[in-house]
Amino acid sequence: MGIFGGERDGHAEGTSLLMSSETDSIAETSGEHIYDYIDLIPPLNRKTSFTDRIKQVGLVLIVLLAVTVAVLFVWQVPKGSSENTARATPHSLPCDTSVGPTFGIMAAAPSDAAVLEVWCASALGCIQEHVDVVLTADSSEVGARGTKLGHMNLVDLHLTNIFSLMGLMQSVSPNTEIVNAASACKARASEKNTNITLNPLVFQAISGVSKGTDPDEQTQRYLQLTIDVMRESGVHKSDTVREQLMQIDSTLETLSTTFAQNIASSVNYITVDPSNSGMLAGLDSDFVSSHTNSTGYVIFSTDYTDYVPVMHSSTSETLRRQMYRAFNRRAYPENNAVLQQILQLRQDRATILGYSNYASMATHGKMAANTSRVESFLEEMMSEVIAAGRAELQQLNVSSSAGGVDVFKPYNYGFALNRYIADNFAVNETEVKSYFSTANTKKGVFYVAQELFNIEMRQVVGVPRWHSDVEVYDMMIEGRLIGRAYLDLYPRTAKFKHAAMFPIRQGLDSYQLPEAALVCNFPVAPEAMTFGDVQTFFHEFGHLLHHVIGGQNQDWVAFSGIATEWDFVEAPSQLLEHWPKNMETLSHFARNSDGQLIPSALVDAMKSASQFGRAVATQQQLYYAWFALRLHQVNNPSSMSISDFEATMMASYSPFEHVDYTHMYASFGHLNGYGPLYYTYQWSLAIAQDMFSSEFCPSKMYDSNVAQRYSESILAPGGTKSANTLVTNFLGRSWTADAYQSYLRGGSSSCARHFTLGAHV
Repeated sequence: MGIFGGERDGHAEGTSLLMSSETDSIAETSGEHIYDYIDLIPPLNRKTSFTDRIKQVGLVLIVLLAVTVAVLFVWQVPKGSSENTARATPHSLPCDTSVGPTFGIMAAAPSDAAVLEVWCASALGCIQEHVDVVLTADSSEVGARGTKLGHMNLVDLHLTNIFSLMGLMQSVSPNTEIVNAASACKARASEKNTNITLNPLVFQAISGVSKGTDPDEQTQRYLQLTIDVMRESGVHKSDTVREQLMQIDSTLETLSTTFAQNIASSVNYITVDPSNSGMLAGLDSDFVSSHTNSTGYVIFSTDYTDYVPVMHSSTSETLRRQMYRAFNRRAYPENNAVLQQILQLRQDRATILGYSNYASMATHGKMAANTSRVESFLEEMMSEVIAAGRAELQQLNVSSSAGGVDVFKPYNYGFALNRYIADNFAVNETEVKSYFSTANTKKGVFYVAQELFNIEMRQVVGVPRWHSDVEVYDMMIEGRLIGRAYLDLYPRTAKFKHAAMFPIRQGLDSYQLPEAALVCNFPVAPEAMTFGDVQTFFHEFGHLLHHVIGGQNQDWVAFSGIATEWDFVEAPSQLLEHWPKNMETLSHFARNSDGQLIPSALVDAMKSASQFGRAVATQQQLYYAWFALRLHQVNNPSSMSISDFEATMMASYSPFEHVDYTHMYASFGHLNGYGPLYYTYQWSLAIAQDMFSSEFCPSKMYDSNVAQRYSESILAPGGTKSANTLVTNFLGRSWTADAYQSYLRGGSSSCARHFTLGAHV
C-alpha cells in the first residue's frame, strides 16, 4: 500500500458498459484496479439454402483464420481437467471464439504488437455484432437467456476483457510497442463503450425489454442497472450534447493513460559523493554496497525499495529531505498540465449532466450516496485523531529518539518513529524484516487461502508470461479449477510502481473463469520485506480472493467479482490484513534465514508498538481523502494552481508541514482511478473493522463456519446485492463505525486493524 502509509494503487483495471472507462477498478482501481470456453460454431437448427450454406462455409473459414491468429495469443491450457471444456452460451456468436474463450487467452503476452492489434480489432468487431442483435432482436424474452439482455451481457464481457487486459499490458509489459498498442486498443474500446452507452437506439431497445410476470431478481437488477447507467450517462440528451460527451470521454481516456504512464516512467535519483559518506550513516552496509557504482558513488532511486529504507534508517536529515523532495516530484511537471485538463473535463461532464461538481457525480450510487455524507464521515473520523495525532508528534519531538529533528517535517517522521519504537518497545525494524522474505510471505498468503476458503494455489509452469518474473497459479477447490492468478511481484523499469490487483477476466458462468494479476514491487532476495510489505501482500490477495470467489456461478458480467459499490471494495482486502499479525498465521511462514520462527515476544512487542502513531497515520490518510474530494469540488480547475491547492490542503488537514518544491499530486495515481473517492479506504476500513471485531476476533480467525459465512455473504455474491445488504446479511445488523472509532481512541490491539512499523508520507 503506499495502493492503492501514503497512497496505495490497488486497482482493478476493468470496465464495461456499466462502468466508466475512465475508472480504474482496484482497486489502483484504483487506483487500484481482477477470467474460457465456447464451441466454434453454434449448431444450426433451421433449413438452409445453398446460398446460406456458401456463406456459412465462408464464415467458418474466416473464423478458423481468426482462431489461428488467436492461438498465437493463447496461454497453455492446464491439462487433465474437465473444467477446461466449456459450453457455448445461448447467445454466443461465431466471433466469440476468435476473441475468447480458451482458458488464459486474455492474459497472454503476444510476441509482437501486430498480434495484439488483430485481436483487438476482432474483439471490437464482435462487440458490434452483439450490439446489432440487441437492436434487432425480440424484446419479449427475459432472463439471462433473453436475447437482448443476453447479447448485451456479452457486450459487457468483451468490453471488460479488453479494458482489463489492455490496462494490465499498459502497466507491466516491458515491450514499448505492446504498451503503445494496448493504449491504442483501450482508447478504441473506450470510444466503442461511449458510443454504445450514449446510443438512443440501444437505450430504446433495452428499455423495451419486458420484465415478465415473474422476473428473475438478478435479471431485473441487471436490466434496471443498465437503464440507469445509460440515462445517467446522458443518453437522453440532444445529439449535440451527446457528441460533446463523447469527445470528453475520448479525451479523458487519452489523458488518463498519459497520467499513468508518466508516473510509471518517472524515476528520480539521489547521488551521494564518496566524500560525503557521512550522509550514509544509519543505512545497512549491504544496502549501501548494492547501490554503489564502480566509481564509488552511491545512487538511490525513488522506487519504494530504495525510498523506504532511506527514509526509515538514514540518520542524515539532508539525505532524507533530498529523497523526500525527489519522491514527491515524480512525474512533475509533466503531470501538472495533464491533471489540470482531467479535472476540467470531469467538471465539464458533471455540469452537463446536472451535477454541481464531479465529486457529487462520482459519489452518486455509492454507499455514501452523496458528498455531504462523505464529508460528515471524514469530519467524524478527523475529530477522533487530530488532537491525538498532534500529541503523538509532540511526544515524539521531545524524545531523545528524534535526535533533535523536527518531526512535523514529513521527511523526519518515519526515521524518528522507527527510533522511538526501537527505544521504547524493543522492536527493531531490521530484526523484524529478517523474518519476512517475499518467498516465505507468499507461502503464508497461500496458507490462509487454503485454511479459510479451501483454495489450493497450484503453480503452472511452461506457460507464456509477459515477463520472466511472473509466476502463474491455478486456483483449485477440491481438484476443481476456479480461476487463475498471475503474481508479478518484483520491481523493474517502467513497471507500475505500487501494489495492485489487476483483473484480467471476470468470471461468467459457462463461458470463462476469473483471472487476475497481483502487480507489486516487493524486495528481491536477499532483501527482505518490511511488515508493511507483508500487509500489502495480504491486502492485494484479499482483492484477488474477492474477484475469484465472487466470479463463480455468475450469470451477469456486471455482477461478477469485485462489482460492489466502489466505497466497499477495499473492505475485504483490509479485513485480510489482520491475518499476518496472528501468531498461528506467522508460524507457517515468518522465519529467518536460519529457519527460526519469529518469537512470540517480538510479535507482542510489535502489537504494543503499533498503538503509537496510529492517530498520525490515520490523519494523513484522511488528508489524502480530503485532498482528492476537495480537488474535485473546484468549479474552474483550469484556472487553479494545483501546487498552491496542495499546500493549502496540507496545512488544513495533514499532521505535517508542506515542503517546498514538492508536488505529491503529480504521482498520486488514485487521482486517475479513484478520483474523488479516496475516502473509500477509510469508509471500507470502518466496515472491515466492524466485521472483524464482531465475527472473527479474537478467537475465530480460523473458524471454518465463520469463514464460510463470510465467503457466502460477502465474497461470493459479487455485485448481485447492495453492499449494505451484504454486510447486514453477514453481521445480522447494519454496520457501524464504533469498532473503528474504538481503535482510533487507543482500543486494545488484540482486535485492532493491523500493526506496522514506521511510516512513509
